[in-house]
Amino acid sequence: MKEENRTQNYRTYQDLPLTLSPNDVAAVLGISRMNAYRLCHGHNFPAIRLGKRFLIPRDRFLEWLEQQGKGNHLNQENERK
Repeated sequence: MKEENRTQNYRTYQDLPLTLSPNDVAAVLGISRMNAYRLCHGHNFPAIRLGKRFLIPRDRFLEWLEQQGKGNHLNQENERK
């Protein structure tokens, strides 16, 4: 099954596989595949490199996503003050 077709079936976070690919991350975040790979190369993103592949554990991805939301919320509050 092509990975592109697989990502279209995600309706909830529980539908995500245990490990995501950069294509999965791109689909969930609504970003380009290139930007998903840029995230994978970043130091704060929970990607694991296996040879040339990147795998992102679902639980760590969801924790990272939650932290990003908290950071943005704090930034917005600081801008209001």
